[in-house]
Amino acid sequence: MNISRVFDSTLTLFNQKTNVILIDANTGITITSVLLNKTLLPSEFNKPTVIKIDDKKWQVLKVKEQDKGSYFSKKKLTFHVMPVDTFTSQQTFIVATMAHIDTTTGYPTKPLFDEFTLDLTATDWLQLELLPASCIDTITSHILEVESILNSPDDYNHLLGYDKCYIRNLSNISLGIPIGDFCNSIVPKRKGNVQLKDLNFLKDSFCIESENYIYYGIINEGFITKLAILEYGSFDEEMHTLLEKHDLFFVDWANAYILK
Repeated sequence: MNISRVFDSTLTLFNQKTNVILIDANTGITITSVLLNKTLLPSEFNKPTVIKIDDKKWQVLKVKEQDKGSYFSKKKLTFHVMPVDTFTSQQTFIVATMAHIDTTTGYPTKPLFDEFTLDLTATDWLQLELLPASCIDTITSHILEVESILNSPDDYNHLLGYDKCYIRNLSNISLGIPIGDFCNSIVPKRKGNVQLKDLNFLKDSFCIESENYIYYGIINEGFITKLAILEYGSFDEEMHTLLEKHDLFFVDWANAYILK
């Protein structure tokens, strides 16, 4: 899950690249050096950032540039990093918002689907969410709360986290999409369930892998009530068809971004 957008070194959409050096923040030892497209890097490193290199995710703690000027003119950037799963902060929040988890946890006697298990953290849960278009005004009000945190003064290095986190409670919003209709829209490859770190399995959770996405959420009596995707780069025909068919829009909560 992506905290800010996850940047993958394997993407080759543009020819202009910059040399990125990864340094272990604890030992000072160089981990690797890779070429990344400049257009895939943020113009400013002013919020928690995860970089993905060869399918491994790194939390960026410090950025050093080779020359003065804008990041887009750099020939070299040095990132001091830690593995995402080892980074913790007692004083700050790694995301500006988290979803209220309004379902029970435990070990289900019989999962809805059991072909695989999607491991998430509470921070990941519903960060890339699909929501009903009829609720756009409500969602916009929540987005404004997130923006206030994202745009707060960066006095203490937001790469290390924010001083507060907005807990959004959307328990009154339910999709009501029949699971059969949903599966007909995406052509599933396999179906499974969701496990949250330190919270065990989510009751009535599901995850479905299609050709291009991993979808997950909650099902109640055969109807999808909550729906999100694990990652995204750019949306394709599958996603646009899904949004149009079920009258949905996409929200990247961590970046306060809405795609209608």
